[in-house]
Amino acid sequence: MVRLSEGSMSDESEGLIEPRGIGKYRDRIVSGPIVRTVFWLGLPPLINQLVVVAYNVADAYWLSSYSEVTVAVPRQMFPVLMLFQALAMALTTASLSMVSQYIGGRA
Repeated sequence: MVRLSEGSMSDESEGLIEPRGIGKYRDRIVSGPIVRTVFWLGLPPLINQLVVVAYNVADAYWLSSYSEVTVAVPRQMFPVLMLFQALAMALTTASLSMVSQYIGGRA
């Protein structure tokens, strides 16, 4: 944020410039069509999940060429990986909540 003028607390919010790009996306999310916005926001996670599924299928295929035991190893690691993923998702959710409150509080 760049402060243009010095003043009291009430003047402070008027003198701030939003970082480039945030205003454009905020307007698109807040006042855009709901269905299109949901698809626009949901597309990156969808692509991410498709890549994860493709990776797991390829992994299972190549591991199955060795033996049945090697296919079972990733399944044994699943609970440990899910623990780390849950922690990462919790931190991401907390961060998104803080950023949303900050941006929403300025409106």
